[in-house]
Amino acid sequence: MNHTAPHSDLPPAEPLAVLGIGCRLPGGADSPSAYWRLLVEGHDAVTEIPADRWDVDALFDPEPLVPGRMSSSWGGFLRDPHAFDAAFFGATPGFDQRDRLLAQVAVEAMEHAGLPTTDAGLFVGGPSGAGRIADLLGLSGPSVAVDAGDSSALAALHLAAAGLRARDCDVALVGAATLILDPAESIALSNKGVLSGSGRCRAFEARSDGFVRSEGCGVVVLKRLTDALYDNDRVLAVIRSSAIGRSDLATVIGHALAAAEVRAEDVGFVEAHGSGVLAEDTAEFTALSKVYRCALGAVKSNLGHTGPVSGMAGLIKAVLAVRAGIIPPTPHFTTWHPSLSAEDTRLSVPTVPTDWPDSARLAAVSTMDEHGGNAHVLLEPAPPRTPAPRKPLPSRVVVPLSASTALALAETATRLADWLEDDGADSCLQDVAYTLARRRPRAVQAVVTASDIDQLVAALRAGPKSPGVDTVITHGELLDLPPTAWDRTVFPPPPAPEEPHPLLGTRVEVPATRRRVWQAEIGTAALPWLADHRIDDVPVLTSAAYFEMVLASASEHFACPPHAVEVRGVELHHRAELAHRTTISTQLTPVDEERAKIEIFGRAGSEWTRLATAAVRHHVEFRQEPPVEIDGVPIDPAELYATSRGHGIHHGPAFTAIVGLLGPGFARVRVPRAVRGVSTRFVVHPVLLDACLHMLGAGLLPVSAGLLRVHGDLRRAAYCRCELTELSGSVTVTDREGTVLLVVKDVQLSGRQKSPRGVQHPPLTRADVERDLIRHLRVVLGLPESTVIDSGTPLLELGVDEATAAQVRLRVERGLGLLVPDHPLWTNGSPGALSAYLANRFGIAGA
Repeated sequence: MNHTAPHSDLPPAEPLAVLGIGCRLPGGADSPSAYWRLLVEGHDAVTEIPADRWDVDALFDPEPLVPGRMSSSWGGFLRDPHAFDAAFFGATPGFDQRDRLLAQVAVEAMEHAGLPTTDAGLFVGGPSGAGRIADLLGLSGPSVAVDAGDSSALAALHLAAAGLRARDCDVALVGAATLILDPAESIALSNKGVLSGSGRCRAFEARSDGFVRSEGCGVVVLKRLTDALYDNDRVLAVIRSSAIGRSDLATVIGHALAAAEVRAEDVGFVEAHGSGVLAEDTAEFTALSKVYRCALGAVKSNLGHTGPVSGMAGLIKAVLAVRAGIIPPTPHFTTWHPSLSAEDTRLSVPTVPTDWPDSARLAAVSTMDEHGGNAHVLLEPAPPRTPAPRKPLPSRVVVPLSASTALALAETATRLADWLEDDGADSCLQDVAYTLARRRPRAVQAVVTASDIDQLVAALRAGPKSPGVDTVITHGELLDLPPTAWDRTVFPPPPAPEEPHPLLGTRVEVPATRRRVWQAEIGTAALPWLADHRIDDVPVLTSAAYFEMVLASASEHFACPPHAVEVRGVELHHRAELAHRTTISTQLTPVDEERAKIEIFGRAGSEWTRLATAAVRHHVEFRQEPPVEIDGVPIDPAELYATSRGHGIHHGPAFTAIVGLLGPGFARVRVPRAVRGVSTRFVVHPVLLDACLHMLGAGLLPVSAGLLRVHGDLRRAAYCRCELTELSGSVTVTDREGTVLLVVKDVQLSGRQKSPRGVQHPPLTRADVERDLIRHLRVVLGLPESTVIDSGTPLLELGVDEATAAQVRLRVERGLGLLVPDHPLWTNGSPGALSAYLANRFGIAGA
């Protein structure tokens, strides 16, 4: 283990002072004090994704690696991400929400440092309009944006340090901001398998399963230490060195130690990247264990993974920790992950606040990124500082307040009063007045006067007054007062374009008519998964697609949820064979305010063919169906699908949604992973409904339905129960608890004779059905194979009762791949009469 800094020909790095901090992080950590409280108390700021970000239910899938879906519904989020103080900053054309957030937090950091903002440089980690932000803040120094992935913030700090040491600027603002405003990156990360299904970052921990995404912003104000001491600035911590590079992390750490001219033994705490992704944690732990023997922490366990901001969140944590002399706990840590071999090291993860070791006063911060490289920063506590001598004060001290609006001023006063009654109860009145006087005046200004803190709190509660002529305090010590409140005018992002329904397509305007028309390309080029439903080896649009198009178009027309639509009289006139390009048109004609007629047409070449019709009604009254009892042990549905293929109906991988048969007409269903996320617009995924209709019979195809009603969110669908009577069938779809989500009634079916299977395997005939029926009777009744059963023998004489008949019926269903209806012939008929009924019912040859 290397405990000394490697030899370097480079001169030692000039120390830099951290003078101010601004932050906006999950869990209400909107000031250094609030952030430190969150850290030292070990809070977890991760929550469920807020409903105002996107439709979480539409995109969530607990199964990982589902295309188009995310396996985590958790994250770390800011309050009011779209709020911006336009009264203070003015118009900000070309700015996005991240730029506006960064500008506000940068002002807070400068006010925390007690410095003006004009002669500073701006160094931003991650994609950013750094130049625009610098102009907005009135900064005269360099403005630089660096994109190094998760190492962006520390890479920006490294460049800022170089700029300060080269005298490119005297003060540097270093920051990063990220917001999660759309689901695209979450879906991409989920498909890479790195998002945590449990919704927690557990760095280096045995239960680690990835990370959760989070948003936030952090800014620090830096100055050369010699200048800061000369100017008698308050110093929060000292940055000794930094290093970045694409070489392995251990090498980058060595460069940082060499630049600081310190030993690894001088470091008492490392704030690690610690994402919770095992491969990343293993690589980082291996590098750290080669160099350090100290405590580890990972703020992602508190906040989640803030991407380009993560290095800044870790740096601010380290600054606050060395300043307090306390190592904060890391939540969720119980046991090292077994793959890390941690017992061979002297690294530890504190789970309670821990006093900093006296012999190792430095802290280190690491970040890693697979594309942006590694970064490492070393820092230490600020040098001792002698407070400025106190000057005599007037009997009443003037405390100035300002904000951009009257409402923001009132909130600023309330914040300050709350702080003085809590964290700031022991504050000196002179220091409060001095700290506020150092802040940049805003449009609305006021003062309060007081002779002690209690009077100040009372005056703040009563409301600040207009400025008077009293002298403002110009000397004192800076305090960590709450930031000045911003006016929170909301600037929402432009709405994302709505995803078109894949089967409805684009709405087409039809002049001089009340009709609504949609048109879509649904050929195998546009929707290749539809080709997995084939009849006689030809791709055919599943009957379930028409039900979905009727529901979706009616919901859009009536501007209502699907459960407020009643569908009746669905008629399927023709089946649409799918070519490479196939156009389909859905036309809705209103009958009155509550009713409409829907027609669906398909085009092959230049000819349009009417494929389906239905009547729909806006049905406000809602009656929940009674729950369905869930019972049974699932068996493999392979035989059912094989029987379908025998009838010429082929279900490819995209359409194998029956995952287990639980009994006659009862199945466990789940849309295959490959097509589960193809769209968020489906009311009922056609693959799901196709599977449920399939349960009515492997050789049967729907031709009509009397009624269709949605009762719940079909993304929760787990089971379907089908019943077949003499005339029609019905389908009920439920969730895992048996709550009914969809009902389709009076489904009329047409049978298909089995396709030829070669000379040795002729099509199924009535004689085949009778022979199989007699074979099943022998097995169920326990009769020898040699027993002759005449086709005209009454079943009652053979000893067939209701229980025996149910067993025989189940065997026949499995053999035929059809849901066989109950009928008096099962107990009162004969093998010949029963086989004739079955052949006639299902269109089998020889009926």
